[in-house]
Amino acid sequence: MSEMQEVLLELRKINGRIGNLEDKFDSLENRFDTLEGRFDTLENRFDTLEKKVDRIDSKLDEYHLENIAADEKLLSAIQLTNERLDYQRARLAKAEEDIHLLQQR
Repeated sequence: MSEMQEVLLELRKINGRIGNLEDKFDSLENRFDTLEGRFDTLENRFDTLEKKVDRIDSKLDEYHLENIAADEKLLSAIQLTNERLDYQRARLAKAEEDIHLLQQR
């Protein structure tokens, strides 16, 4: 075999290897494209999830404000009831004192 034929044989081997490398790079590129698609899908899902969490957070804030308003109303009613009870207790104590004084006469 001549030197030229050996060189041609080696070039064919190298071309075969380059072809294999190109196939492998194409395969890798396809896999990266698939991964990129998956990441895009995940990113969209996270965006949707973030929007849902924001809506839930907003609703919780609304409910919290409603609860604060209801608590303030309830505390106001309790305070009014306590004031009325104090007034009635004072009247009762005064009446008991009057009865006691009348009994001592």
